[in-house]
Formats: sequence, structure tokens, C-alpha cells
Amino acid sequence: MSLEETVRQLADKQAIVDLNHRLCHLLDSFELDRMVREVFAVDGSDDHGEGPVVGREAILAWYEDSTANVASVSHNICNAIVEVDGDHATMRSNVITWAWMRSTADQGPLRPADYGLSLRYIDELTRYPEGWRIDSRVLVSNVSKVGSASIIAVGELPRTQKGIHALALKEPPAVNGR
Repeated sequence: MSLEETVRQLADKQAIVDLNHRLCHLLDSFELDRMVREVFAVDGSDDHGEGPVVGREAILAWYEDSTANVASVSHNICNAIVEVDGDHATMRSNVITWAWMRSTADQGPLRPADYGLSLRYIDELTRYPEGWRIDSRVLVSNVSKVGSASIIAVGELPRTQKGIHALALKEPPAVNGR
């Protein structure tokens, strides 16, 4: 690989990781319309456990509904692995999420999180004229050696987080799987 190709690949990988960080920052700031426009492809999809939601309008509606009862949230991305193949890429990353619900807001600003989760994202991306965008995002459980989903959860996950409850019933990625 030439130096120019190496630099291009490194720049692409950083742009894709930055896109993931932008998604989390905008989501945590409840700037959902910007998040969907700046991160997802027009016909992109997002699957948080109940099956894919397709298209920007549907993705926006899903996020508005799923955050309606959330007072504050913090998505923390780690262990991102990006594989670029021309104008297409795959990214696998872990996400640790802390959430505070509206129902406990009366406990004050220093209250503990209502729940925390550790899961992973699998993203398929394409380079469009406006930059890299997510074509497909799938939330999956952590890899498991025991054959059942491994969703590291702290606190009580509200029943309104239906996708995560559905995800807990799905087959987890294989131990040696990608």
C-alpha cells in the first residue's frame, strides 16, 4: 500500500469514528433531527432489537419515542474497529450507556443513574458526496460463552426500552465471531 493510500485509509477511519462520536454527542444532547440528518444515509436503517427502522423519518420518530421518558443520557463509545473497502466500510464498536429517567428527576442532579448498559454496534457505512453515513446500524449483545445474550445492565431497565428487552432474547454473537 502506498503512503497516499495509507493516509487516505487512516483519514477515512478517523472520519468514521468521528461520525460515531457525533451520533452519540447529538443523541446525548437530544438534537435528534441533526443526528439523523448528519449521521444516517437517507434510506439508512437502525435496529435496536425489535427489527430495523428504515429511513431518516422513521429513525427520527423511533429515537423521539425511545427518549421521551429520558431526562439525561450518556453514550460512551470504545473499542471501535473500522474496516474500509473503497467507499464502503464496516465499524464494530462497544457502547456503554448511562441513563437517568424523568420519573426520578425529583431525586436531584446528583442521583445515581437509573440504568447502565454495555452492548455493541455493528455499522455498515458508505461514503456519499456529503461524507460517510451509516447505511445500517444494528445493536447486538456482547459476545457470550454461555449461549445466551450478554447485556451488562446496572439498575432497572424500564419496560419502555422495548428494543433492549427484545435484544436480550436474541442469539448473541459467537465467541470467535466478528
